[in-house]
Amino acid sequence: DRAGRLVSQAAADLFGLLNDQLGIVAEVTCGELLWMVAEACKAIMLAFQQRELRWLDDIEREWRPQPEAAEMCLQQLALLVNNNVACCDSAICLGEYLQEVLEEGYRDQVEVEE
Repeated sequence: DRAGRLVSQAAADLFGLLNDQLGIVAEVTCGELLWMVAEACKAIMLAFQQRELRWLDDIEREWRPQPEAAEMCLQQLALLVNNNVACCDSAICLGEYLQEVLEEGYRDQVEVEE
């Protein structure tokens, strides 16, 4: 990225799509339908998080027996960590957005910081 961190576009693309979907629904309703879409987005974020954890397991399994490939392993780990920091920041922003736009009765039902 511009700060010199090793990142992939996956996290930015994911949250761009989630924010677009939520924005489209929020233009129509801020009640139950938006809450349902927010819950679907949460499920997608959790699935992405699980994939990231599997990737971490893959990195350890593939690179541990190959000490000569330590630099490549460190690059993949840096990418994984930086992606997860970006995801955390994006999830917090998404949660704050939902707290602003959801009708009052649904605000306390959305928790994206799990």
